[in-house]
Amino acid sequence: MANGPGPRVRITDAAQAAGVSKAAVSFAFNRSGRLSHGTVACIRDVAARMDYQPHPPHEGVAGRRLRGYHAALAAVSIAGASVPTPCPPATIEGGEAAFLEAWGRGLRPTGVLCMSDAVAAGVLSAARRIGVRVLEDLSIVGFDDLLLTDSRTRRSPRCTSRCARRARRRR
Repeated sequence: MANGPGPRVRITDAAQAAGVSKAAVSFAFNRSGRLSHGTVACIRDVAARMDYQPHPPHEGVAGRRLRGYHAALAAVSIAGASVPTPCPPATIEGGEAAFLEAWGRGLRPTGVLCMSDAVAAGVLSAARRIGVRVLEDLSIVGFDDLLLTDSRTRRSPRCTSRCARRARRRR
């Protein structure tokens, strides 16, 4: 089941062969600190024998969402191609790092479209840390509608889309 000619080895295949969940395979390649060293070694060994290669972030779910954002912007004649579009790991830490790196390069966005709520929570945390006023100076859009309980996000402003949805249900 190699990733040459023939079907690509998928995360499901690697997880099944290693006897772990898809999340564990993802962690082994993206956030290995969340697993024991032995589990990471086992998963990576099985993956190497199968020639499993994880998708780069721009080819996975985040990449598809990013292409959707660009298509939506283009559909209403907003040029999104000139907007910097980093695709960090879909984690709070990934969002923090991407926002701080962009800010360090002198970029001053007024809005950030994130490929996941975890990335959005990271952007929110980083923005607050450097004194950017969220809602007043920066809008952040997440994707997934997750209830994040991380201590860095407990005082987050309410999500406008969730509030609008709740208001419609009450009518």
